[in-house]
Amino acid sequence: MSVCEASVRRHDTNSAYRQGCRCPAAREAWRLYYKRRRHGRQPALVVSSLGTARRLQALAAIGWSVIALADQLGYHRSGVANLQVRRRAQILRSTADRVAEVYERLSMTLGPADVRTRKRAARLGWPPPLAWDDIDSPTGRA
Repeated sequence: MSVCEASVRRHDTNSAYRQGCRCPAAREAWRLYYKRRRHGRQPALVVSSLGTARRLQALAAIGWSVIALADQLGYHRSGVANLQVRRRAQILRSTADRVAEVYERLSMTLGPADVRTRKRAARLGWPPPLAWDDIDSPTGRA
């Protein structure tokens, strides 16, 4: 099979398969989703937004602006800003996983942003990545 013709943003999801994408990554995501569902082991589709907000805040503390993070995530900057300030208590697991993936890649790299981003993060009390013991825990402290 050649390049997927479906107009989906990401091809490695069950949702992409349902929208018509038949590339190998979408087929595998669909297969795993339904296998887990049949056996009652499908993970929750929504999770707490706390860890995601903390990850984005920590990246801001080391100089990753909302615009730079939006480019890395493939999201619109207003969506990243809303995630960063935790406008919602719960978000999709796929969003949380995507932010966690980008966080792992960028957390040891200073961001390209100017000093303004770092100053804003400091003013708001957002700790850098290395300050966290357990970034996902509600009782986790920086």
